[in-house]
Amino acid sequence: MQKQVTIEHSLIFKPEDLEEEGAFLEALRGALCEVRSVHPQLQGYRLIDIGFLPRSDVIFLRFYFAEEI
Repeated sequence: MQKQVTIEHSLIFKPEDLEEEGAFLEALRGALCEVRSVHPQLQGYRLIDIGFLPRSDVIFLRFYFAEEI
């Protein structure tokens, strides 16, 4: 069975920031890079899913990783 890891992260992001095309995806990529740099044990794991919980000025993210086979 594959080993899975869940990492929670918060992303400061205002609704008006969504007006700029691609801004949210860039912020999401940056958050993922930050999570991977803070958690070096994720080397050898691949991202399998992302959960979102939006609030007025922050988006709570949950990254789901699975061990590479």
